[in-house]
Amino acid sequence: MKRKKMLIAHRGLSATYPENTLPAFEQALRLDVDAIEFDVHMSRDGELVITHDDRIDRCSNGTGRVRDLTFEELRRLDFGSWKAPEFAGTRIPTLTEVLDLVEERRPGLYLCVELKEDDCVCARKVIRELERRNRLGNCSIISFQPGMLYFARGMNENVFPHGFIHESELGLPEKEGYLKLVRRVGVSRGELSGTFSAKLHALGIEVDSWAADNEEELRRMLDCDVDTITSNAPDRIIHLLKPQPYERKSI
Repeated sequence: MKRKKMLIAHRGLSATYPENTLPAFEQALRLDVDAIEFDVHMSRDGELVITHDDRIDRCSNGTGRVRDLTFEELRRLDFGSWKAPEFAGTRIPTLTEVLDLVEERRPGLYLCVELKEDDCVCARKVIRELERRNRLGNCSIISFQPGMLYFARGMNENVFPHGFIHESELGLPEKEGYLKLVRRVGVSRGELSGTFSAKLHALGIEVDSWAADNEEELRRMLDCDVDTITSNAPDRIIHLLKPQPYERKSI
């Protein structure tokens, strides 16, 4: 019997709305997606904010690094006009606002929370907030930095670590501990193959791939037997997947 697939809205409905903003998340929550994914940074004064890049230049009318600006400075900026004029005035959201929105619209929805900084202070604050909301049992913690996943799992054994690895790294001795830590790994569409997926499944690791924004990309991921499908445009492909709740496999 084939595993059910989880459909993840990457940064919300980011193909159509400004990524990592409340409008993008609100629209994603209207769909029958299984999860939303978002990226967490920390401002200079310690506020957890949702944005992808280290710098705000691409997605706002400001410039500079997120962690060099206060929350008040970030909040004054326009994070919507870069996408389209009708999104002018869209503000950067906080982690609290996104979690509150999900709790209001889709309580219990699975969350994919990416730690964008190699910073234990930021990671600790994220984990503590998820603990406070009893959210760690229904989310994954994502990071490209292995140290952040070790740190997060060390804080709470309920953390579900989602990392990244290349197929060429699977046999390396220095990756042995990491492969025992992670429960899911992200594989880019360009590197994805059925063979790579089979190797990861043999290690008891779930496979995520990104981004499937049309039928061709989705079919390829399904052919490679991924467990979770990350999409910028879940509204374009959701009809191709049977609407069903996600069931995490035993590993």
